[in-house]
Amino acid sequence: MVKNGARISWGFSEREYGSDVLANQMTAVKKGDDYLLNGEKWLIGNAGRSEVFTIFARTKKRGGPGGFSIFAVEKKDLPRDRFTLLQREKVVGLRAMDLSGVRFDQCPVPASALVGIEGHGLEYALKATQVVRTMIGNIVVGCSDTALRVTLTFARNRQLFNETVDQIPYSQRQLVECFSDLLVSDIMLICATRALQVSTNQFSVWSSVIKYFMPTMLEKSICQMAVVLGARYFLRETFMFGVFQKMMRDMGVSSLADGNTVVNLKSISLQLEGLLEKGVAAQSASLDTEMAERLSTIFDLDRCVPSLDTEKLELIAEVAMTSSKGLRAASQDIANPQGASGPNSSSNTPSAFRTNSPSSTLHIKA
Repeated sequence: MVKNGARISWGFSEREYGSDVLANQMTAVKKGDDYLLNGEKWLIGNAGRSEVFTIFARTKKRGGPGGFSIFAVEKKDLPRDRFTLLQREKVVGLRAMDLSGVRFDQCPVPASALVGIEGHGLEYALKATQVVRTMIGNIVVGCSDTALRVTLTFARNRQLFNETVDQIPYSQRQLVECFSDLLVSDIMLICATRALQVSTNQFSVWSSVIKYFMPTMLEKSICQMAVVLGARYFLRETFMFGVFQKMMRDMGVSSLADGNTVVNLKSISLQLEGLLEKGVAAQSASLDTEMAERLSTIFDLDRCVPSLDTEKLELIAEVAMTSSKGLRAASQDIANPQGASGPNSSSNTPSAFRTNSPSSTLHIKA
């Protein structure tokens, strides 16, 4: 279905339980050669437009981590009297998105619709979420980048107190801070996307950090831009056709989709103790050749990365974080940027950390 370009929607959460997916009540009961789906999924992006539902349902009455499965169901094969599309919801941002849900009433689906192994639904869902959470970073970076361009256009052309807004010290500070936040987020997203393919087994942490940190920082940043725009940020048509307002609205979904801020913080906190233990041990150990190579592949943009192997995704990061192991080497590289021999040098320091190359110099054109 995916290879044939079918539009697919994802029914994971339920109206009553939200992020508490283990409390979900929708069931898939085995009956003969079929499963009977019963219950409601809400909210679902593109529920009305998709050709295939992927549904997360309880297959064991007691539930629990091993009590859920995923089904890929083609709409055309479903009895029309056994499922109902719910009313499309009105949303603040991404107004063109079809956001609704579906209700099943003892709806039969073939056993072949089961994705993978029965009872492994939660595992599949959480692993897939690691990829999606990372990709959602593109939404916030794109919205913030567009909003900053709009703000700069205004600041360079608007005259106040006999000078343009971008010459006012307070405005300058806001714009520089916003640009810095955008650069930090852009670098994080690029490196995280590369790391997804290099240190795949650590992405239960990486993805949650990205999903928490980037929306939190850039939502604050876009509010700073609004201060520079003044009244114009509140106008829908007069100034640049309300593009800034649209970016501000659309960005909001990034902190909610595929795990909200609290969910991602919880994911990090559950692994924090083990990460700290591994991180401390990593700092006292020398950087081996394999780890140096891995760090170089992540942070050197001229190097090719391997294809993503989803089989390497893990629910818990069981090894020391690649980024933690690189901190010692990075600090040595900062202290000794020329890479000369000496007390601070390290022959294993990845070349990606070196700061003496022309590509590491940032030029900002006003």
